[in-house]
Amino acid sequence: MANEQPGTVVVERGGNGMALIIGLALVVLLAIGAYFVMNQTRNDTIRTDAVADAAKDVGDTARKVGDSIDPNK
Repeated sequence: MANEQPGTVVVERGGNGMALIIGLALVVLLAIGAYFVMNQTRNDTIRTDAVADAAKDVGDTARKVGDSIDPNK
C-alpha cells in the first residue's frame, strides 16, 4: 500500500434533459405571450382609428348643421 500514487478521480454527471425541456417550455411561453401582446396592441390601434373616424364624422355633421342654421354662409 505504500507504493500507491495519489490520483484525481473525475466523476462526470450527465443530466436527464430536464433543464432543456424547461428551457424550451419557457421559450414557447415567451413566444405565446409576445404574440398576445402584439395582437392586443394591434386591436387597440384599430379601435383608436375607429373612434377617431367616428369623431371626425360627428364633427363634420355638426359643422354642416351649424352651416345650415347660419344664413350668412
